[in-house]
Amino acid sequence: MYRFRASAPSPRWRGYTRRYLTVGVEELFDKLTEHYARPRPEPRYSSGYAAADIEAVFGG
Repeated sequence: MYRFRASAPSPRWRGYTRRYLTVGVEELFDKLTEHYARPRPEPRYSSGYAAADIEAVFGG
């Protein structure tokens, strides 16, 4: 019976891509802060829906 055994990637491969796969805590914090500081877009609904229906479904 043949058993498939996955081998780990070579250390050389990991060395080349490590700088792209590793995120620093400071960079992550900065990106999250930037993302949540942006104003939220106003939801726009198709003109076929009545405002009262939208409010009933999604709240005021």
